[in-house]
Amino acid sequence: MVKGLLEECGSSRALEGERVTFTGTLQRGQRADIQKLVESIGGSSEKNLTKKTKILVVGIPNPKF
Repeated sequence: MVKGLLEECGSSRALEGERVTFTGTLQRGQRADIQKLVESIGGSSEKNLTKKTKILVVGIPNPKF
């Protein structure tokens, strides 16, 4: 899935300079792969939510419950 998205995005810089933070469990794809996708289109993937975060991707809080 992510490989296909990387090919689709090509040389896009749609997230240039944006800081993206992920939380929860992602339904599609592995976090590391999605982070690579964000970085490939110009964004930076952050581990923690800060004042500088521009985009927050919220996954499932706890899929076991």
